[in-house]
Amino acid sequence: MFSLIAANDPQLAARTIFGGTFYNTPGSDVYNKAAAYFSDPFTGLAAEKAITWRLINNVTSRVDYLWLRNVTALSAGVSELQASTHNMPVLEISLK
Repeated sequence: MFSLIAANDPQLAARTIFGGTFYNTPGSDVYNKAAAYFSDPFTGLAAEKAITWRLINNVTSRVDYLWLRNVTALSAGVSELQASTHNMPVLEISLK
């Protein structure tokens, strides 16, 4: 994924938003690699605004991400999806 982005924008100058389910928590190698080049607008939020994975035994974690580069997040949160074990991360952004 990172090589694909770098191949299309080697200077990392373009506005970029990418996201998905990475099945890695903050602090993992995958997370740290992404955080070296992109911002995580959910960093520092209270758990209830950032938890994206709920298991039947009430175990929760954050495994779904939206990463930004040259884009400003105005607000961030999650939208609960009743038909899924994943909550959807949602951003309001500014392109100024």
